[in-house]
Amino acid sequence: MTNASSQQDIEVYIRSITLEEIMGWLSSCFTYIDFNQQCLRNFSHGKAFTGFVEDASSNRISVFVNPNAAGKSFCSIWFQSSKTPWDDDITCAESILKTLDKEVRCSAAGWTDDESIESEQWWRMDRQGKELIRWG
Repeated sequence: MTNASSQQDIEVYIRSITLEEIMGWLSSCFTYIDFNQQCLRNFSHGKAFTGFVEDASSNRISVFVNPNAAGKSFCSIWFQSSKTPWDDDITCAESILKTLDKEVRCSAAGWTDDESIESEQWWRMDRQGKELIRWG
């Protein structure tokens, strides 16, 4: 992992993940995790929630988790900070794939307001490899 992200934020989508798997992965990446019990209940009901993580440098990062971000198959994890351990979405996704062996998707490029949905490209990664896809 690197020390500072070159992106403003990091967002990844993980197929069929449990709350326990998310918490285990976050524990391997951060020194402190702060999700209250209501947040944890929300996950089991398919509701989005926000919590916080901290790294070894005490950078406090807001984390938005949406268990049903893309239908009921994908959970979105959005780190709302430029101070994550990853340089970009793809290195975060690779960390999840390596640790959890789950299919992960992330944007292949940064977001722009005028970009059409049809032109968005995504990285799809699983144990078979990585491919560029159109998703949506």
